[in-house]
Amino acid sequence: TTGTKRTTGPAFAALPMRSRGQTLIVPILMYHYIRVDAIPGDQLGFRLSVTPANFKMQMDYLQQLGATTITPTQLLAALSGKASLPPHPVMLTFDDGYDNFATVATPILIAHHFVGIDYVVSGFLGRNGYMTAEQVKQVDAEGMVIGAHTISHVALAKLSVPIAWAQINGSKIQLEQLLGHPVTDFAYPYGSYSLITVALVAKAGFRDAVTT
Repeated sequence: TTGTKRTTGPAFAALPMRSRGQTLIVPILMYHYIRVDAIPGDQLGFRLSVTPANFKMQMDYLQQLGATTITPTQLLAALSGKASLPPHPVMLTFDDGYDNFATVATPILIAHHFVGIDYVVSGFLGRNGYMTAEQVKQVDAEGMVIGAHTISHVALAKLSVPIAWAQINGSKIQLEQLLGHPVTDFAYPYGSYSLITVALVAKAGFRDAVTT
């Protein structure tokens, strides 16, 4: 499995966008765990997992197809008409900041000259199964993109405005303090958003956001 597809747009819009009269169609694949789920009966964990061997096969397949991985920055430049996309563009996204992104996925991506975007739950750093702060800095230095995924992985559309704002803005501040550079990409946990949360994401200074 590859997880599910995503949709993307500027932080202030969740609808498909057009550039110079043309619709840009870019596959955005969503991954969670790159691992063998070792817990019997964990159906959710199983559905969210791709084994390392299978993940490598998928990356091999994309490479054979001539796919080029792109970042949100490249996609937004194309949407605004400031740049063109390479042949067969695809975005590879990873949710939550699991440690196997650093230990398994990133080495495979680097070997294929691919880039991935990991939307990190900032409050989970250092917890069992999640990347440490040092691992986040490491994959960032290796060319991966770090985005924000709130502080504690909450469904934003169900929260009050002050709490949603604290989750959105707080995650940005925490990750920027860790990395020492702007973090401008965001993913809505559970794909949950509303017009209000979209506005809050834009207010916080995120340039783009993805849902499912």
